Amino acid sequence: MGLFDRLRGGITRQDAGSPEHLEGYRRIGEQVYEAKVELAEDASPRVRLLLHIAEAFQVMGDALVLDLSGADAHVARTTQEQAETWYGRIPDLLIAARKESVYPGSGQVSLPIQIGSHAFTQEMCPLGYLLGLRRAAGDMEDLINPEVLRLRTNKDEFRETLLLYEEARTRKSTGDALIGSIMGGRNVPHETHEDARIQYWQALTNYLLMIQGIQDNALIVDLFSPKSRLDDDDVWKVTARLAVDDVRASGELEQTQQTLTEFWAAHSITDEERRYQNTVERLLKEGAIQENGYWYKPPFNPVYLVVSVRVEVLGRKIPQGHELVWDYPWQGQGMRFLTRPSFRYAEQRTH
Repeated sequence: MGLFDRLRGGITRQDAGSPEHLEGYRRIGEQVYEAKVELAEDASPRVRLLLHIAEAFQVMGDALVLDLSGADAHVARTTQEQAETWYGRIPDLLIAARKESVYPGSGQVSLPIQIGSHAFTQEMCPLGYLLGLRRAAGDMEDLINPEVLRLRTNKDEFRETLLLYEEARTRKSTGDALIGSIMGGRNVPHETHEDARIQYWQALTNYLLMIQGIQDNALIVDLFSPKSRLDDDDVWKVTARLAVDDVRASGELEQTQQTLTEFWAAHSITDEERRYQNTVERLLKEGAIQENGYWYKPPFNPVYLVVSVRVEVLGRKIPQGHELVWDYPWQGQGMRFLTRPSFRYAEQRTH
């Protein structure tokens, strides 16, 4: 064992476990090849797509545990959990592909398939896990690259897919640069490990969606303008619960109802607003943020407090303890994403 291997072992052995049971998951991954051979003559686009997605999860899982070999092999708990998650997605996809091959429409899988949740640790992200994510991002790019040239010849049809690709390869390069600092022996902070993880994760998220967009770009169009409470007809749709309570307590319910009705009638919702709202709704479900007040002007939407180590919203990294809000336009001002260590409290609401 070389010096670097001993260093890596020292970093990742904490919270590590025996990897033997992962061999079973790797054998699940090998079933993808069997299914591809079995269904090789099936020309159904949906069957082919389901097999491609299963292959992507296999590629990512295999890359994550590539170093798993020998009797002394150990894997960090974070790596183990992530590998289990990715390999665990494969059986349902193979079942759906086989059903679809026999009876079209019977697969019962909702597309597009998202990458899902990621393994998380409050401690510094293990180096072995970061190296696995780097390999996974590289292998996914290799899987997709042969198709990119074809997509570029038809930019209008594959606009969203190509946009995902440009973001993915940029994030992968950023992660590689951060990994270079870590592996160069420098004493880098916890945040550098976390930044590298975030960059690789977003790259992998995009690559998985690209595999689906390559076959049907329409599958990912909605991701650029995702659904959220902004699509509701209710004029109180994004108003903070605390704001509703304050309005009721002050006897201004009718006045505020009229203000919100006029606001939404005049306002055109942008794709960026949709992405923001979709993101904060997801972060709320994950427990990464919580409501911590509301904005002083219509639609009196929540100000959020970051309670996890760090979150990313619209490409900006926001650390624990900071606040964030979408500043909607009102009387010619606003329509931007804001984040601060904390916002100053207004004395009254603006109507």
